[in-house]
Amino acid sequence: MAKWYSIGWCYYQNLASLTANTNYMWQIRAICNPSPFTTGSWSAPDFFTTLASKPGDVEQTVAAQTEVVVYPNPVRDVLNVDIHATESQLTIVRLFDISGRLVKEIQANHEVGENNVKLDMKELANGMYTVQVFGNSQLLMTGKVDKKD
Repeated sequence: MAKWYSIGWCYYQNLASLTANTNYMWQIRAICNPSPFTTGSWSAPDFFTTLASKPGDVEQTVAAQTEVVVYPNPVRDVLNVDIHATESQLTIVRLFDISGRLVKEIQANHEVGENNVKLDMKELANGMYTVQVFGNSQLLMTGKVDKKD
């Protein structure tokens, strides 16, 4: 959709066909329409990762061989992520705010058996967060937690 503003011609695009759990790079530049037509230089590239699921989806365990339990919910200070691993793995726990911005990421090497990851939530604002747990680059679980003081 294009809109006319007094400062010039402005164009934006809504990208609705992004793939879940995928890394993307983006850049922007100014396009001015007075005579003669001119464009600005591209911004520095920036990156983002789409969520594994849309906010509001129910908690789900994707890999049946690995059990993941996230508690307490609602959380006040520390969020626990218990992982019963069936093989040695690199575990990554990611926490996203409601806008999809990555606010925390913890990586740990885990052995077979019971493992625990603790996320300090004290400094985070109240609200809903999305948790993703990966084991050896495979999405194991995604869910929502409510942060309350």
